[in-house]
Amino acid sequence: MKLKTYKTKEEFCKDNLKLLEKEEALNNIMIAVILDAKEEEVENWLLARVENDSKIEMIIIINKPKNGLLMYSPTKNYSDEISEFIASEINKLDIDLLEINSRKQLCENVAKYYTKLNGKKIKSKKDKYILELTKLEEIPINEKLELVKIENENCIEEICDNIKEFQEEAHKKVITNDEAREHANIHMKKGLYVFKNDKGEIVLQAMTSRKLINGYVIGAVVTPKKYRGKGYGKIGIYLLSNKLLNDGAKVLALYTDAKNEISNHVYEKVGYKRISEELLISFE
Repeated sequence: MKLKTYKTKEEFCKDNLKLLEKEEALNNIMIAVILDAKEEEVENWLLARVENDSKIEMIIIINKPKNGLLMYSPTKNYSDEISEFIASEINKLDIDLLEINSRKQLCENVAKYYTKLNGKKIKSKKDKYILELTKLEEIPINEKLELVKIENENCIEEICDNIKEFQEEAHKKVITNDEAREHANIHMKKGLYVFKNDKGEIVLQAMTSRKLINGYVIGAVVTPKKYRGKGYGKIGIYLLSNKLLNDGAKVLALYTDAKNEISNHVYEKVGYKRISEELLISFE
């Protein structure tokens, strides 16, 4: 087994992007991270793959300054042998990992060997799912919603209020109006959509959080508290998915909190199916 490293984004993509694209929804973070990176930014990253004879066992990205480890095994090799090898190579390179984000079994195995080698402690674990749209299901729409793409200051105060509410609920973090505005600006750059009822009120908002090769990852789906339990989430995700498909997307995915059974059930009703159990491990 050997670690093959790459010095440039171009070299890494030439060898590995087609492999990642074969399971595009599964590899949504890796694809988005490398496509968004500028060539000069990756100079201090670890771009690599593990080869064993003629087989490509693992594709690896560690992006700085985040120092987050992303992995994909085309052979689905999550064994102790390869996990120990990866942890050992990272330790040799003196990389101070802050987190690992990957398939659950692989993430746990690599973390086990990495912490043994350098004495680091695990700070937190977060279980997630990756869902992919397999077939857009026809759903009953009992209330017409207007889908609007936000590209200017229109509705910005209402949008920021929803972002603040989401941050406090999902991340236990209270943010200021200025911080909410920064979030909103990022969302607009990526693709921010709101859904309005017949009174012009925003009952749901979402964004295309990651641009892939053949589609998007939908994220930051927020239903304000006073509009919950009315089916807006299901209708909104259906409408947005339908629009993106009509605009040419071939792959649509969602990255969800495994503990949020309600939202996962809503997505499944629309036609999104769970394709992977993921784990995010953060180190102290």
